[in-house]
Amino acid sequence: MDGDEHLVAAVLVEMGYHCEPFSKEELRMGIKTPDFRVYDGNELAFFCEVKTFTDASTFNDRCRSARPGEVIEEFQMGPAKGNRLENQMRYAAKKFQDVNPAHSIANVVVIVNRDELFFSDDIRELVEGYVMTPRGCRAHTISKAPRNRFHPDCGVIDAYLVLKRIKDTGEAGSNIYCLENAVASSSIVLFLDRYATWMDSCGNASRL
Repeated sequence: MDGDEHLVAAVLVEMGYHCEPFSKEELRMGIKTPDFRVYDGNELAFFCEVKTFTDASTFNDRCRSARPGEVIEEFQMGPAKGNRLENQMRYAAKKFQDVNPAHSIANVVVIVNRDELFFSDDIRELVEGYVMTPRGCRAHTISKAPRNRFHPDCGVIDAYLVLKRIKDTGEAGSNIYCLENAVASSSIVLFLDRYATWMDSCGNASRL
């Protein structure tokens, strides 16, 4: 496992689970696999895929090295963020479909977010097609094309956990988003409960 996979595994252990990567024999079978199986005791609770989001540009690095009073500008094409998110989530969905074709076990994506231009609401918009503003209006942060491309696969992933760094303060936090129809799964209900307990009892991903 790489560094962020170890980070996610450690978080899940704190939530009362244990993780097992797929064996070398399974990997040699030629199918795409998520990063690990997640167990609650001896029972398989869900499959987990870890995705790392990093700054796709040099904007953050240029901000950190800027002189006092220097203006730093950044222009990103609107579809770029949505396309990157959609590609990663569709790739995760394909892995889940290969190992869990009947969708008899929950599928969970954990995103380690190190990109300050990526927001947890982007996940909600990718799945639902919009986000709601504090005034109750629908808003769009990613373009329609990636949302439409992801639509056939959106039911494959039951829950998204986003672990995020907060600027350069050393602080960190997390958000969770779950499909409404996935709440019927007892394993997802337990996952949401344990997430809430973990948030209350620890520094919520301070290792980011």
